[in-house]
Amino acid sequence: MIAWRVAGMKQGQRLSHVTPIAETADADKPLFSVPNYRRGWLLGLLSGIVRWLEFLALGIFAYQLTESPPLVALLAIVRVTPYVFLGFIVGSLTDRYDRKLLFILCLVAMISTSAAMIYLSYTGQATYPIILAATLVTGIYWLTDMPIRRRFMVDAVGSARIGRAMGIDSVTNYATRGIGPLAGGVIFQWFGATGIFSLNLVLYLICLLLVLRLNRPASVTKPAAAVDDGKAKPPRVGAMTLLRNPRFVIILAITIIYNIFCNPFAAMIPVFGSKDFGFSPAAIGTLASFEGLGGVVGSMLIGVYIRQQQLFAVYFFGPAFYLVVLLALSYILEPGATFAALVFASFGGGCFSGTQYALVYTTAPPELRGRAFGLLALCIGCATLGLWNAGYLFNNYDSSTALRIMALEGLIPISILGLLAMFTKPGPAQV
Repeated sequence: MIAWRVAGMKQGQRLSHVTPIAETADADKPLFSVPNYRRGWLLGLLSGIVRWLEFLALGIFAYQLTESPPLVALLAIVRVTPYVFLGFIVGSLTDRYDRKLLFILCLVAMISTSAAMIYLSYTGQATYPIILAATLVTGIYWLTDMPIRRRFMVDAVGSARIGRAMGIDSVTNYATRGIGPLAGGVIFQWFGATGIFSLNLVLYLICLLLVLRLNRPASVTKPAAAVDDGKAKPPRVGAMTLLRNPRFVIILAITIIYNIFCNPFAAMIPVFGSKDFGFSPAAIGTLASFEGLGGVVGSMLIGVYIRQQQLFAVYFFGPAFYLVVLLALSYILEPGATFAALVFASFGGGCFSGTQYALVYTTAPPELRGRAFGLLALCIGCATLGLWNAGYLFNNYDSSTALRIMALEGLIPISILGLLAMFTKPGPAQV
């Protein structure tokens, strides 16, 4: 039976926020003994490996094919374009339709795409426009991670353990950011694009088998009406309900800053790895793998020590620290300093990603969580602007100057947001 925790209720007030708690049997179990959490974690592990090996390997492919930083950035822009145009739609669909069925359909599309790309790359027909098309399909699949996969996990273990649950998931994500690029660089060097797509196909097939075993969560009965001044009124639902919460708006704004000024740094690793350091594909993969090491450490600390009242502070610290590291790197851009900067920057990224999902989940009312993640997806889609900006900067300036400009562009608005957050109390839905 689903239990409900009601936040801030007094007699006569309308029901403003309720949080579903996992079934008691599952709520008392260790995380990895809960079937949906365990399967969701494995899905994140396998999908993450595919995601990051493809991210790096196809960036190398694009740069070798075109020798154009803007076209490398375009590949990453196409990957996040679905967040802009489909983010809110997909989030809304997950509030209304069977999330397991939607997950299966997405994986069937990825399996079909990988099989087609194996044939095209093996026969020499995998041109840059075809790679762009496959990347677009991949971006749509990535879009389902928060509203579907992670929601299965958190609904299974309960919001009381969301910090630890998502901290462990974030550790896995950053571990794959190390494994994926390292494997991608080696596989690309020895087997080319065909090897990348072949590995993708195998991993997606395993993911499909895991999704088929996911248990659908127990149905949740939403309150049909709430009482205000003795009269029954339907609860307010919609995106505007979320945007009336100032803390939720600041959470979205920090996401925008991270995706415009921090996230594009990883997309440019193939560029300055080749142009400034003269690295081979395998060496670039090794360099990029360090981008996940600090994130693993940060996410592990969150999983062990984080408390719900600390989520926002850690979330804000992550991008701010990341930008400071990029600014420092811009003055000493050489291989040794870059390895160290990747570790420290990804520590900030781990603080950001390890708390982001938990903040949105606990801030949004249950009936609006899909739409909340849809709004978050729109903000993540701002990475298209960041990637365009990074491509422009690295194409028109030397790498050190480009990094310095990008870091300063982000530090100014995040400092302003920090000041606003100090004078903004969490909204009524904040846990």
